[in-house]
Amino acid sequence: MATALNSIKNSSASSLRGYGGLASGLDRDTLIEGMTASTKAKIAKQQKKKQTYGWQQEAYRSISSKLVEFSKKYTSYTNQSTNLSSPSFWAKSNITPVGSNSSYVSVSGSSALSDTMSIVGGKTAC
Repeated sequence: MATALNSIKNSSASSLRGYGGLASGLDRDTLIEGMTASTKAKIAKQQKKKQTYGWQQEAYRSISSKLVEFSKKYTSYTNQSTNLSSPSFWAKSNITPVGSNSSYVSVSGSSALSDTMSIVGGKTAC
C-alpha cells in the first residue's frame, strides 16, 4: 500500500511541475517561444538557403548535361555527318533561299543540312 501512495505522490509531483508557471504568474511557453524565436528564424533562413542552393545545383547539372550532349553530337569524330569540323558536314552544292523573305536574303556556301534548313524572317523596321 505504501508503494501505491508513493507512485501517486510521484505522478502528482511530476504533473505539478508543468504548471509551475501558473503559480508564479509567468507563461513559460510564451517565454520559451520568445527565447527560441531567433534561433528558429536562423534555422529557417539556413533551410531556405539550402533549398536555393539545391535549385541552383539542379540548374547547373541540367546545363552541364546539355553541353555534354551538344559536345557528343557536334564534336564527335565517329559521326562525320554531324561533326562541325568535318568537311563532309559542310559539303553540299547549291543553297537556294525560299519563302516570302527570300528576296532579302543572300546565301553563299554549302551545307549537307541545307535540305532541312529554313529561315523564318520577321518584319523589319526600315
